[in-house]
Amino acid sequence: LFRSVITAPVGWRTGLVLFNVGILAPDLGDLVSASVPGFAPQMRSFGTFRMTVPAMYFTWFAVPLLPWLDFRAFAARWRAVAAPLFVAAAGVLLCLGPSQVWMFRWPLRHLPWTYLALAVVFAVLLSAGLRRDRQRLRWAVTAAGLVLAGYLAFAAWPKLLVLHGISVLLAAVLVAAVLRVRSSFVVLQVGTVLALVLQLCWFPVNRDVADYRFPSEVSRVRADFAALRGGTTVQVADRDAVPPEQIASGRAWRSLLFGNMPAVAGVSSVTAYTGIGHRRLHERLCLGYYGATCPDGYRRLWSVDEVGVPLAEQLNVRHVVVQRRLLDAPVPPPGWRVVQRDEVATRLDRDDPQLCPGGRVSVARGVRVRSCVQHGTRREDVRLDRRSGGELVFARLAWPGYRATVDGYPVPVRSTSAGLVAVPVPAGGAGTVRLSWSPPGYRACLVLAALGAVIALVGSSRKVVR
Repeated sequence: LFRSVITAPVGWRTGLVLFNVGILAPDLGDLVSASVPGFAPQMRSFGTFRMTVPAMYFTWFAVPLLPWLDFRAFAARWRAVAAPLFVAAAGVLLCLGPSQVWMFRWPLRHLPWTYLALAVVFAVLLSAGLRRDRQRLRWAVTAAGLVLAGYLAFAAWPKLLVLHGISVLLAAVLVAAVLRVRSSFVVLQVGTVLALVLQLCWFPVNRDVADYRFPSEVSRVRADFAALRGGTTVQVADRDAVPPEQIASGRAWRSLLFGNMPAVAGVSSVTAYTGIGHRRLHERLCLGYYGATCPDGYRRLWSVDEVGVPLAEQLNVRHVVVQRRLLDAPVPPPGWRVVQRDEVATRLDRDDPQLCPGGRVSVARGVRVRSCVQHGTRREDVRLDRRSGGELVFARLAWPGYRATVDGYPVPVRSTSAGLVAVPVPAGGAGTVRLSWSPPGYRACLVLAALGAVIALVGSSRKVVR
């Protein structure tokens, strides 16, 4: 979180604002029905106006067993669960809050860690044992809770009435079993498995996300895009421009890569899914979060800025794939040629050698590069011949955290208009430029982590007075 705040000024999709558009925003009624396995909440998602999976499900016994818990024994031990109680309360507030609060988008995404904290609290409550007195009243409250949860689930999606009825009936039978047997934990586990089996049968597919219909065979994907595995690729394409028949047949996915598929194919791609991209590069190439570009992306790729060379050269691009629906016949610039063309896309490859194959240096102005050596992904050494003074541009996004030295002396690091790292090089004889990156605030994070570990050890060593 600390590093995210530091990188936010140069990031894209950071959204340091407060607003509400109602997407993936549960309400209190959804929480009441969190014990109904067949409950599909009626909230806006990325696909439609309602969810198609039991996104709010917690556990089948949470609501039905509430009247049977021993809250008096729990009250004497509340200090032991103060932390998960606080986390759970904060999580519930975020789940019920606006669709974006500062850096946190889509309230439903807070649900897993909220439920984790609630599970800890619930486990402590169960460990205190179940109450057996005043059974008529407790059964009445349990029945009312199940009826209310079932009705709210029905109201959200009346078509699933049978599923809701089975869910409520199953919960009632299992609660009765829990109260009658000694090994109640066995019933809890068996019921959890039964609920999971029912959900897998009732909701086999999550249709609330983009339905790409990508191929499932990794070997096939890697074989189809083997030619792109040498060097960096830029794809000029848009998912919305893919005809439905090409998606249904899978033909589009033999020529185009969206989302995280470049990683599956082993392709180094500038146009891939990104949760938080670099703003300058995304504006320059009009990139979308899942790797799409606008139709003008091809022209922008060859545009020249203050660096003096096309953006494709600054990015060390080796392959360019252009969707024919966006640009049917792309004209290759000098040093490039069309190597493949099918009904979906055209592929261009670079003929000219890269400036420094062993590193990420893409442009050298006023200096002559002798060699480049990368040490992992976070450090690079560039050896130079005699220089008159100039600048090196690296095919690296200028996130905060970069440092550079020339012959051991620190020099400033700037960002180009396309968001790439640029290092000024003073005049002089042969020497070495070292570029390195470390996470912003790394040392401070280590100190805080160590402090947290000490507090945890001290806290865990204290005896809890019962």
